[in-house]
Amino acid sequence: QRENEALAREKINTELQLLKIQINPRFLFHSLHAVKQHILADSPRSPTLILQVADLLSYILYESNQDYVTLEKELAVITDYISLEENSIDENLKMIASTNGDVTGKYIVPLILLSIIQTSFEFFPEGEQGVFSKLFIDVRNHQLDMVVIYNTANDQSIDLLRLSEKFEDIRKQLKNLYPSNHEFAIESRAGAITIFLKNLPLYTPELTDQTIQTTSNTHENV
Repeated sequence: QRENEALAREKINTELQLLKIQINPRFLFHSLHAVKQHILADSPRSPTLILQVADLLSYILYESNQDYVTLEKELAVITDYISLEENSIDENLKMIASTNGDVTGKYIVPLILLSIIQTSFEFFPEGEQGVFSKLFIDVRNHQLDMVVIYNTANDQSIDLLRLSEKFEDIRKQLKNLYPSNHEFAIESRAGAITIFLKNLPLYTPELTDQTIQTTSNTHENV
């Protein structure tokens, strides 16, 4: 039983590392390119962008090794990531983000929300014109709903199959960590993509250890 629990934890950690690998190359390229452009232009935003890159790297490489992080931290990192993305594609993308509900004192598995945001950005090729995005996060009691909406100037339908394939690793990670208590879906219409993550559990400090044990037992039963 102990061996099975250890293997289950190792499998989850391995897939978390895969999410990190997915994030790092594109994140580094775009964020460092953004910083370079602003430095060359002697932009007053350069120091802020450098600090955002440093904070994001610290979070992705080190802080995300923990089983859980505060929801506030994950949302702050997402805010920095969005800012860097907006500055890295010549301001062709604009995102309006809003959070509803009390996020204090709640914990979440690191990189889950950030990976969804990063993967959705990756779908749009560099130079895509007129991309307008909305991010809605709603926290109720100990559950989180997230909706990401992209509207583009191009009215043609987006390849939903290709988009879904990009989220396959995230789907697997969600199923491992939240096997029966979340909903994840993608919808595509002419000129618009909507990504839903619903009923994602949030934890308090006293529940995190219990949740780790429950997850291990679930894998053992499977």
